[in-house]
Amino acid sequence: MSSRRPSPLFSKMMPPRPVEGPTASLVAVPPSAFDKHKSGATQESGHAITDPLAVSIAQACTLCGISRAGLYRCIAAGQLPTRKLGSRTLIIVEELRTFLSNLPQGGRRHV
Repeated sequence: MSSRRPSPLFSKMMPPRPVEGPTASLVAVPPSAFDKHKSGATQESGHAITDPLAVSIAQACTLCGISRAGLYRCIAAGQLPTRKLGSRTLIIVEELRTFLSNLPQGGRRHV
């Protein structure tokens, strides 16, 4: 038997640092981004829109629970439209919602 001790890096792990800066609001999309009725964003009243209108590929993967490769397959198949801003690929949240609602329903099939 070896008497190896665990690495000090793993014995004193630090919690992740909070994201700061201008992109902090884009890192985590609130659950209300997919809930039309609970969204506090109203354009008619002049309030600022707080929910993101578009998300990155990585954010879309996190929201949907789909792998990056799987999401790119859906994009290549024309199932999910994207927008480009320079080199950045964006997905409109409403189009992502439509894409998800158009997927076939899962569950057990009764024969």
